[in-house]
Amino acid sequence: MYSLIQLIKLLIGAIICYAIYVQFSDKMGNIWWRTNHQGIKALNLGNLVHTIISPFKPSGFFLWKYQFWDINFVTFTIAYIVLWKIIYS
Repeated sequence: MYSLIQLIKLLIGAIICYAIYVQFSDKMGNIWWRTNHQGIKALNLGNLVHTIISPFKPSGFFLWKYQFWDINFVTFTIAYIVLWKIIYS
């Protein structure tokens, strides 16, 4: 079993990998680094948080379809942990 510290490290790693993936994904892109209302590229972590929690909202139900599992934070994190366990076991 994993200790709490190991689980937190895994979750942080999953969040970082997910943030990078959705930022450059063809399906999403420009989530947390985008042009703001002044025309300046800016960091917008609120969009990333919204993307992470959207599978739990009724409006994000479509993310549970298999075509969108790669941009669903829950399924991405499960796959990340499974791959981590396979690689580092």
